[in-house]
Amino acid sequence: NLAYIPAQEVPDFYASDRLFNARSQSWNTGTNLAAGLPMDLDLATAMALRATLKGRLIAWDPITQSARWSVEHSNAWNGGVLSTAGGLVFQGRLEGEFAAYNAATGEKLWHQNVKSGAASGPGTYQIDGDQYVTITTGWGSAYALAGGSAYDQPVPPIVGKVVTFKLGATGTIPDPNLVMAPRTPKAERFGDAEMIQLGFEQYHFNCRVCHGPLAISSGVLPDLRWSSISASAEAWQAVVIDGVLADNGMVSFSDSLSRTDAEAVRAYVIKQAHDGAALEAEVAALMAAQAAEAAQP
Repeated sequence: NLAYIPAQEVPDFYASDRLFNARSQSWNTGTNLAAGLPMDLDLATAMALRATLKGRLIAWDPITQSARWSVEHSNAWNGGVLSTAGGLVFQGRLEGEFAAYNAATGEKLWHQNVKSGAASGPGTYQIDGDQYVTITTGWGSAYALAGGSAYDQPVPPIVGKVVTFKLGATGTIPDPNLVMAPRTPKAERFGDAEMIQLGFEQYHFNCRVCHGPLAISSGVLPDLRWSSISASAEAWQAVVIDGVLADNGMVSFSDSLSRTDAEAVRAYVIKQAHDGAALEAEVAALMAAQAAEAAQP
């Protein structure tokens, strides 16, 4: 007699946009999408922001109004929950683990890496006396679209799959084709502080919702920091203002941005590319040091 809740904590900054006017091609919530975001992201700030994103599976007792047990996850936006008459609870995790828990105690009884995001709700059915459990996989959802800084590593934009399990099955899940853009800046820094500030503001009001806050994409859509298009002012204007990639879903923003605004956004993105590359090197060094320390007898 428990309810199983896929809980999450996803804090954000909320501030009114005092100059708000509804616009086409915009996230018309009346909030300031740049509020609270740092211009410069150091390792300590990145780790602190990442630590605020939490997820857990809670077994809730509606009689006592208390949790019977809970399982902590390493991130938010994990999958829906399936409970069965056989005393199992299934849930996928954002990073790709699909697991079965003891419904009474929360003990993990089984798990499988589905090699993609597992944030959907699983289902079960029976054919000829055999029970099947199935889940759709892929890095969809608003979190993957706009929460790049929430991911420990970028995800590849792979096609989702339907993955089905049964007792005694021997199938395998193919490895994804991990084609990732080189994570290096494509141009030298340019622009003064005023230009970068304009780019910061225009990016977050026009680009953040799809390409991620702080110009950090999860990988589902292109990470502009690593895009070869950012190397050329002409190519950038052709995409952002002239709409040459409209057939791919990247429409023209000429109604929202001037060419000066667009170039300021490029300057901000290039700044983030250089800062991001340095930050990733710092993270890699920290992880290597932690691994070496853990290996000590």
